[in-house]
Amino acid sequence: MARLINFISNHRLALLLLVLLSCVVPAIFLPRLSVDNSIEVWLRRGSPEYQRYRAFLDRYGSEEFVVIAAQMDDPLSADSLGLQRDLAQRLEKIEGVDRVLDLPRLTRAIWAGTPGWEGYARQSDFLHNLLLSPDGKTMGMFVQLDELAGPTARRKTVEAIEQAVDTIAEGQWEPHLAGTPLMNASLDVASERAAMTFLPLAVGIS
Repeated sequence: MARLINFISNHRLALLLLVLLSCVVPAIFLPRLSVDNSIEVWLRRGSPEYQRYRAFLDRYGSEEFVVIAAQMDDPLSADSLGLQRDLAQRLEKIEGVDRVLDLPRLTRAIWAGTPGWEGYARQSDFLHNLLLSPDGKTMGMFVQLDELAGPTARRKTVEAIEQAVDTIAEGQWEPHLAGTPLMNASLDVASERAAMTFLPLAVGIS
């Protein structure tokens, strides 16, 4: 014990400098902190769970998609279809978006040139709970994303999607968004805020 006390006493300035550096270095790198809550982070690359996850992606594509839903008086009216078409076109231009499945495009592909196609669309079991609610008052839209390179790219794409939806909606209808990318982006933001709050506190206490 005496040797330890003597060592600390004789090298107190060097130890103080070391303590200060241990606080300064984390403070420098803290603003560059990146948090990634994607599913790949939580699965060990060689694990059976990760292999099943990759097999799922190879078979079905990506789980990176955003669902947009909005209640309207008539999603199949000319005005509503025009708004949905404008939104789909705007979304397709966003970096990171692979493709968009929307009601105007699908109904046009199935019933193009068919008189009274709106009635067929409203009664279509194929559209129900996919792009049109059974009561015909809510439309849906699927935005499939590319395989994004990290949380920063995901957040940028998600923010662009939200901005595009808000711009087209403009108070005419209230959109609701859901999907894995939205959840991951929200978790990333919350994790980074928590880290920026508690890590400096932890370093200071240490």
